Amino acid sequence: MSLDSLTFGVWATSLVLNRGPWELVKIKIFLFVDCCNNMMLQPEIRLLARQYFLEKDEAPAQLLQKKQRDCLEYIGVERDFGVECLNQIPRTFPGDQALFQKLQSLEMSASKIVQEAKLSDEELEVRKQEEIRQAHEAIRAQEQQRQRMAEIQLAVDSMAQEERQALKAKMLPRWKTLMRLPQQERVKYLSRQAPSDQVDFSMMSLLLVKEANEQQESPQSYMQRLVAE
Repeated sequence: MSLDSLTFGVWATSLVLNRGPWELVKIKIFLFVDCCNNMMLQPEIRLLARQYFLEKDEAPAQLLQKKQRDCLEYIGVERDFGVECLNQIPRTFPGDQALFQKLQSLEMSASKIVQEAKLSDEELEVRKQEEIRQAHEAIRAQEQQRQRMAEIQLAVDSMAQEERQALKAKMLPRWKTLMRLPQQERVKYLSRQAPSDQVDFSMMSLLLVKEANEQQESPQSYMQRLVAE
């Protein structure tokens, strides 16, 4: 397929789907990454990577590159053309964090395969057990966070009007400061607060959502209006 026919096909299909041509290209990139990540989860790929390392005494980078090119063919994209499109992503989609995070997941999957290819069966089993332990800890932490948020929500729901006003007098100016920060700076800002104040920030956010619902306004627009004041 020529570049011209491929471009026309993307354009025509985008009209049918009511999406822009570049959005359709992004969908294809996401599909490619999912295909690669699923491929690298297969036991036979891990076995091939291990054999490659033992035979050549080098990281199985070339093996993985070939398998990724196979994924391009699998989703209907000619290999060399697909690789060229992937290389142009930083220029074609500058600042697209969702896309870059998706590609980062592919990089992490490939890096994991490369690292595990260098491990013996015993070393790999130790790593897997550690990953299982970390996964269980993450699940426990998520459940504890869910319980804490449920408790905070219950406290907000039972607040008297005087308690609401007291919380807003204390926290609303600081909450506005937080929300005016770039997204990546908010976590740092919160981490510097005392634990009790971190709870108050959560209560403040939940209270504003409650107030927005009471006024039949979307929480997002309500909060945006408060931040702009």
